[in-house]
Amino acid sequence: MFSLDNKDFSKNPYPYLKDLRLNDPIHLTADGVILLTRYNDVAKCLKVQSYPHQIKSFDNGIVHAILDIDPPNHTKLRRFVAPMFTHSAIQELSGSINMTIDKYISKALDKEEVDIVNDIALPITFDTLSSMLGINSNDYEQAKKWAVEIFSLMQPISNLENRKRGSENRKRGIKITKEFFIYMTNSIFSKNQIKDGSIISFLKNQEIDNVKLTPEELVSTMAIIYIAGFETTVNSITNSLYNLVGKEEEVYKITNNHYRDSEIADELLRHTTTIQMIIRKSLKDQVIKSKNDSKIIQKDQLIILHLGSANRDEDIFSNAENINIGRHNANRHLAFAAGAHYCLGATLARMQIEKIVKGFLSKVKNLELVEEPILRDNLSLRAYDHLYMRYNII
Repeated sequence: MFSLDNKDFSKNPYPYLKDLRLNDPIHLTADGVILLTRYNDVAKCLKVQSYPHQIKSFDNGIVHAILDIDPPNHTKLRRFVAPMFTHSAIQELSGSINMTIDKYISKALDKEEVDIVNDIALPITFDTLSSMLGINSNDYEQAKKWAVEIFSLMQPISNLENRKRGSENRKRGIKITKEFFIYMTNSIFSKNQIKDGSIISFLKNQEIDNVKLTPEELVSTMAIIYIAGFETTVNSITNSLYNLVGKEEEVYKITNNHYRDSEIADELLRHTTTIQMIIRKSLKDQVIKSKNDSKIIQKDQLIILHLGSANRDEDIFSNAENINIGRHNANRHLAFAAGAHYCLGATLARMQIEKIVKGFLSKVKNLELVEEPILRDNLSLRAYDHLYMRYNII
């Protein structure tokens, strides 16, 4: 039986996932969890209400906020936050984002070798989010540690050794979450820190149907925007540049403006999806049918939706294993999920990925890895702590 604990799967899951898509698309794991790998099956489960998002049994002491809750509370919070993440609202930030990108890329290129994670992706993303939220951007080293820890605890299925340490993980999760929420609370309610026009300033004053967000809702929502937006975008940028090493034809497409910005970001996100898998729970006994398989799903049974596999489904994306900037249907990818939980920050993430990738590649040539980077031990997140590259400046 296929196992998620297989170390080779963790390093390179795609051959295993391709086999599952072809031969066992509704896979029952040794833990009794259903693993869905085909695009149509994953997309359907993301959109229907019989598979809710909130799963308390996997809560390691972390306040999941808008990321995990279901209607009606999710709908309420989304109505408050959505106006700050519209396409027009994000476009207004384009100028300031360009300045931040130029600043850090120029600084990074003073070095003979650049760490894509810590010299470029991390500080740019953190500065952008901090500016949008309206809080201090000088604490990104500590926030990075919080983000890494919280994401590691939020993954739906970790390796067998980590699962055996459930109690220990829960205690650590509670401690880390409290530290981070204290930091966010102090930042949000400090009279001297919050800038006018920021997301926090907007949400503190906004009323919808004569209702305001409670202090707890405000803090938890801002915390999850910070953690989710920060960690996922940093690693999407890192994965994108890692995958473009040696792909001169695709680099040429990017740097010579052959395609729209969204086409660049969407194809890079499709090829390597940062959040590889998410988890759902069945509300009732039901049957899941796939192309060549069907299984009875019991009430409360857990279902893993493998976004990374869905985005390489050959029935949807031809030659799916390869990057093809300009792919006609790249925007169908599920990297931002779908349905009620479609990522609010998708427009911002696309903009940052495109601008940083294009901004860096337009200034260098002969890009190569200094060493093969080490993936974090996290099945649901494709992430590196470092990605060292050398280059020649154009």
